[in-house]
Amino acid sequence: LTKKKYQDMAKENIGNGIRVVVVTNRNEKDMPPVYEYCKQLGITTDNVFFSSGTDKLQILQRIGVTTHYDVDNQLIENHHIQIYLYL
Repeated sequence: LTKKKYQDMAKENIGNGIRVVVVTNRNEKDMPPVYEYCKQLGITTDNVFFSSGTDKLQILQRIGVTTHYDVDNQLIENHHIQIYLYL
């Protein structure tokens, strides 16, 4: 979500009532700046998940994500989640 077009997409989805979550590889010690950044986009802290460098896929499945945007192509192997890569 560091690029404006993805920030705008997140804001638009939130405005349309679509739940937007952030699953980040960062550690929970990095919470304050991540939470602040998400807050500016309208993403609530209960929709921010930290994988602490482990596989995000388990978190995505657990919280019921059906569409995921990521720069990490290692997630592509999962066929239950529609994944879009962005640069």
